[in-house]
Parts: sequence; C-alpha cells; structure tokens
Amino acid sequence: MLKLFVISYSFYKGGAAIAANNFSKLIETNSNIELKRISQDKFQLPHFLKRLVSFSLSKLQYSTNPIKHSLNLFTFKPVLKAIDKYQKSIFHFHWITNDTLSVFDFYRIPLYSIITLHDEWLYLGTEHYHNPNDLSEDYILGYKPKKKSIIGINWNYLIWKKKYEFLSNRKDLIFTVPSN
Repeated sequence: MLKLFVISYSFYKGGAAIAANNFSKLIETNSNIELKRISQDKFQLPHFLKRLVSFSLSKLQYSTNPIKHSLNLFTFKPVLKAIDKYQKSIFHFHWITNDTLSVFDFYRIPLYSIITLHDEWLYLGTEHYHNPNDLSEDYILGYKPKKKSIIGINWNYLIWKKKYEFLSNRKDLIFTVPSN
C-alpha cells in the first residue's frame, strides 16, 4: 500500500495547519493511501529547547524588516526518521519552519516530494515574507553577505545560501500554493 507522509509544524495552529489538516482529511476519506501525519503538536521539551536556541540565535541579526524570521537550524526527529525509513513514499511538506525541517537537512528531502508554500520563507532568507518597503531584489538576484539594513549576523544570507545549495538544482520537487 502506498504511504503518504504529511509533514507540518502543526495541524491545529495557524492557516497552514488548517490546510494540512484539511488535505489529510481529504486523503483519509477519499483514497486507499496509508496516511501518516507528523507535527510538533505534542509538546516535547528537548525539541522545544532547540527551538529556543534557534530563536535566540536569530536575535543576533537586527533587520529593518518587521516580518517574522526563522532560522530552522534543527529538525524534529520524527521527520528525519520518516524520511530515512520511507524514502520511496510520498512526502507532502506544509509549513516546515519552527525547526520542523532544518535547512541543513534539505538535501534529504525525498525525490518527488510535494512542498506547499504557505508563505515565502522557502525562497527568501530567514524572513517569511518579502518586505515591500525593501526595494532590493535579493529573492531574485540572490542574497549578499553584507546589507546596510542588517546589523549583526546576516542570517538572511547564510540561511538563503544553504537553501539555494540544496534546492536550486532539484528538478524533481513539486511546489504548490493554496488558493481559492
């Protein structure tokens, strides 16, 4: 039987969670696919502490962009276990920030995975949305190591560089966006 793993930070908190949950319910009721859902909905102290470290390190960058920023330095262990054990299954990634899937593990995303973009984080630096007041085209031309509007560690450049390294040549990934 075909297995489908739906990976999302949550299935209950936020718009992406609602979409991931609705998609899961649709698959459960209308197919013969074995569905496995992985999220951080159940509190686990060790991973929560890693998220605190990631959040604290993000504060070493000050940016004029007021949008939420995420480093994603750590991966939630059940996600890696599923990827490693079930490489030949279908994986559908929804909202993978809040250290659900580390940028350092992007190379492990199985072939032909589906990635639903609920914001712009995947192709930006650490920000979840491009700041419309920022006239630079970093997200098109590539982030630079130095930027006048950033004080401290330029996480935007460092994280974007890892994403680009692991995803830019992946022609097998399927990207979707929710819409009406």
